[in-house]
Amino acid sequence: MSAAPVFLSAAEVQRHLGGCSRLLAPLEAALANFSSGHAGGVAQPVRTVVPVARHRGFLGVMPAYSAAEDALATKLVTFYEGPRAAPAGPSHQATVLLLEPSTGALLAVMDGNVITAKRTAAVSAIATKFLKPPSSEVLCILGAGVQAYSHYEVFTEQFSFKEVRIWNRTKENAKKFADTVAGEVQVCSSVQEAVTGADVIITVTMATGPILFGEWVKPGAHINVSECGSAGSSSASGTTVMSRLPSRRQRGSLCQAQAVAGSFQCRCRCPFPGTFSAPGSKLHLPFHMDAPFSKPVIAEPPHIRPFESGCL
Repeated sequence: MSAAPVFLSAAEVQRHLGGCSRLLAPLEAALANFSSGHAGGVAQPVRTVVPVARHRGFLGVMPAYSAAEDALATKLVTFYEGPRAAPAGPSHQATVLLLEPSTGALLAVMDGNVITAKRTAAVSAIATKFLKPPSSEVLCILGAGVQAYSHYEVFTEQFSFKEVRIWNRTKENAKKFADTVAGEVQVCSSVQEAVTGADVIITVTMATGPILFGEWVKPGAHINVSECGSAGSSSASGTTVMSRLPSRRQRGSLCQAQAVAGSFQCRCRCPFPGTFSAPGSKLHLPFHMDAPFSKPVIAEPPHIRPFESGCL
C-alpha cells in the first residue's frame, strides 16, 4: 500500500525553498533542457485552461516531466477576474502535486503560491542576466503585489541598481511596498515617470488595457512582463499589456498576430512565451498573455524556447 502523500503548507514551502536566489541554478538548467527539445528530456504541453464562467474564473492545469531529475509534477492554478465570495482573498491560488514517475502515485501536495512567486521572479532574473543592458543602473517595477515583492527580492540580490522605482494603480500600495522592503524605493505617480530612463522594467500588474508605450521606453531597455488574468481569451481583461511586443509563438514557432482595431491581438492559446529580442529593446514574458499589442515592432525570432512551469 502506498504511503500517504505529504502535505506542505505555504509556511513549510517557504522554509524549504528559502530565497529566490536558491532557485536560479536549477531553473537555468531546466530552461536549457527545455530549449534542447527532445534531447533535453522535458515534456511540457501547453497549459489547459477550464473557464469557470459563472464566477468569472479559470482553472489552469500545467503538467511537466523532466527526465534529468526523473520528476513528474503538475500545477493547478485558479484565477478570478471579478469580485468573489471572499474579496479579501488572492485572485490567484495554486497547488503543486508531485507524483512518483514510475507508478504515478501521489507523493506530495504543496502550496503553489510561494512556488509561483519565487519561480517567476527567478526566471525573470535569469532572462535579465543575459539580456539587460551593460551597466544597468535603474530598475522600474510596475505593480505592488506578491510578484513585485518576489521580483524585488531576487533582483536586488543579483544585480546592483543605483535607483529603484515603483508605480502602482493604487498609490497607497506602492508607498506600502517602499516602506516594507529593504532599501530605498522611489514611488512614482505615473507609469511614464517610472519607466523613463529605466534600464530594466518589470511589469507585475493586472491591468486591463495598455499601460506601457514604446515611446516611453529607453532604447536597449530590458522588459520582464509578468502576471496574467484571463487565459486564452481574445480580450485584454486581466492581463498586463505592453505596447512594444513582437508577435508570439506556440510550440516553438512564431504565431501570427492580427491587427484588431488598431492594435495587435494574439488569436491562439500560447504557452508562456520565452525571451524575445526586438529592435532596440528586449522582452521577456514568463507568463501566458493574450493581449492587444498597440504600436508593435517586428521582432527577430526568439533564441530560446518558451518555458512554463510552476513545478520545476
